Amino acid sequence: MYGFVSSHAANAFGLATFLCFVLDDWFKWLKYWLLAWALLVSYSRIYNVVHYPGDVIGGAVIGVLPGWAVAKLYFYIETKRLKT
Repeated sequence: MYGFVSSHAANAFGLATFLCFVLDDWFKWLKYWLLAWALLVSYSRIYNVVHYPGDVIGGAVIGVLPGWAVAKLYFYIETKRLKT
């Protein structure tokens, strides 16, 4: 196996989390596809026998947290920009 956390899972879940927070309700269908895509990417790491399930779960957690933080930072900067 290649390491504790799966970078593929972290990247997929980070991007999916960020976009799920940033996209408005008109793109609700896309949010479900993004989540399915992140899950399929993560599952492919286990299916191809390059990571254990714990590696993928750790990567997902590591991806979700920065995705959420960057989305919050994005909204903070947007509200500051709109006030001026």
